[in-house]
Amino acid sequence: GRIYQMAKDHIIDPKTGVLRELFDEKWNPVAEGGKILVEAGHHYEWSWLLWKADKVMAIDSALGQSILKFADRYGVNSATGLVYDQVSDQGELTQPTHRLWVQTEALKAWMARADQEKARQVERIRQIETNLLKYYFDREPMGSWGDRLDVNGILQKGPVPASSLYH
Repeated sequence: GRIYQMAKDHIIDPKTGVLRELFDEKWNPVAEGGKILVEAGHHYEWSWLLWKADKVMAIDSALGQSILKFADRYGVNSATGLVYDQVSDQGELTQPTHRLWVQTEALKAWMARADQEKARQVERIRQIETNLLKYYFDREPMGSWGDRLDVNGILQKGPVPASSLYH
């Protein structure tokens, strides 16, 4: 309950649906380079958590929906359906890469969504699943996965956190 109250009071901007992440000691959002940076993946994760919490406590459903609307509007590549890693609170794309965990959080949120018509929900779930298989899991050795796509959708070499699949 206290975490939910903090989210309502400080973390989620009720006007925009932005889930702010960095704060000073007085709970003022911290800007980096003049911009408040946010991650669409956390918007999807928090919306899913709020829907889960709604089963055991009173939750303002509009709060979760506003978070999702922001992520869907500004955090998704309209051409591919891949979720971007980072945007500003104004919806400006600030990090055009696509981490695996961000896609899995979007999938969880879309699977739990009750605010969309069923056809749109099924369409988006299929798009995310297709992207997961195409970009992250269809690789050698079989059973492994990739973690980050660059701006062109090319899988980047480098360490792959085991925590990716936690999400």
